[in-house]
Amino acid sequence: MKFQLTPFDAMRAKHFTNACTAILTTIIIAVPLGSSAKAEDPAYFMTIYGTEPTGPTNPPANAHTWAVFVAAADGDLNSRDLETTVISWDAADGRVFLFEGLERGRLYDLNETMSLVQAHHARVTRLPVVQIRRELYDAAVAQYNALNEGVRSNRAFYTVMDNLQARINLLKGRHGFTNCIHAVADTGARAGLTYLQTHGLRGISASRAVNNYLSAFVIARNPEWDSIYDSRFP
Repeated sequence: MKFQLTPFDAMRAKHFTNACTAILTTIIIAVPLGSSAKAEDPAYFMTIYGTEPTGPTNPPANAHTWAVFVAAADGDLNSRDLETTVISWDAADGRVFLFEGLERGRLYDLNETMSLVQAHHARVTRLPVVQIRRELYDAAVAQYNALNEGVRSNRAFYTVMDNLQARINLLKGRHGFTNCIHAVADTGARAGLTYLQTHGLRGISASRAVNNYLSAFVIARNPEWDSIYDSRFP
């Protein structure tokens, strides 16, 4: 059986075909434009430092562990739009005594930390820059703010010989104390890991232990990031 379109049906079919072509053209054009306009996602980075005094002895009181966490809004470590969080927790006056108990503590920025290290004639090891998941960066910011608030409210103290309960208290906003190693490591506890126990480790070996512990949050490692970081944070 043969069907023949009436002039009215033929006109309707032509309009329908033109409409579908217009919709398809809009979709094909719109998708590439939307993709090219999409902004880069933010990225988060971390590097951990360790230092030990030079010479025949390695006094535990002069060893130090600290970390720098970086947020790049556009995902590029070369970006001008970087936010940094430095967790470098030490005695407020920079003088650490092994058996003096609790001391007033404070957070040092990167330049202050380097000056402190130079005063101790210590060698510095910086571990590789790695990209981390956002939850660890957020935990680092929370740890930084909690320590700062603890100092202001006389609830957070520094000591070389800390204990697990005192660290838990700090994370819960109560009176507590911690050393430089666990001040960095407990960013992982804030992000859901079990607490790291470093026991007798200090200096560079302690920093490596913290780095291994936080590797659960590492996304990627690129050797080029180290040279970029060193050019931005000499």
